[in-house]
Amino acid sequence: MAKENKKSTTMSIVDVNEDNFDEQISNVGKFTDEEIALANETEAKEIQERKAREFNSAKHKASYQKMRLVADCVYAKKTMEIQKEAMKIVDSEFEKIKKGEIDLVDFEEAREKAIDEAVKKVNELGKKRRTDLEKLRAQYPNHWSYSWDNPFQRLNRAIQDNK
Repeated sequence: MAKENKKSTTMSIVDVNEDNFDEQISNVGKFTDEEIALANETEAKEIQERKAREFNSAKHKASYQKMRLVADCVYAKKTMEIQKEAMKIVDSEFEKIKKGEIDLVDFEEAREKAIDEAVKKVNELGKKRRTDLEKLRAQYPNHWSYSWDNPFQRLNRAIQDNK
C-alpha cells in the first residue's frame, strides 16, 4: 500500500484591496526605484569593501615577500663572505705548502680550523636569520611558508662533503 502525501496548502491574503487588485498582482516581485537604488548602493559598497580587503591582502603579501627576499639576499651575501674568508685562509696555507714553509699535517690542521671557524660563523648567522624570520613572520602571519633547505644547510653540506 502506498501512502499518499497530503500537504495542506494554505494561502494568506495580506493587504489585498479589491479596488486595485490587478495593479497589486502586477507589482508582485517588482521593486521600487528606491529599493533598487538602495540595493545597488549596498551591493556596490560590499564589492568595494571586498576589493579593498583583497588589495590590502595582496599589498601585505607583496610587502612580506619583498622583506623575505631582502633577508634571504643579505643572508646569502654574508654566507658567501664567510666562505670567501675560509677559502682565503685555506689558499694561503696551500701557498705555504708550495713554498715549503709548512708540511701537509699543518696544512690539514689549518684547513680544519678555517672550516670550523666558518661553520661557527655560519651557525651564528643562521641563528640570527631564524630569529629575524620569526620576527618577520610575526609581522606578516598569513603570508609565510617554511623553507628549511636554505643556503645555511647547503653550506654545511658542502663543508661536510669537502672535509
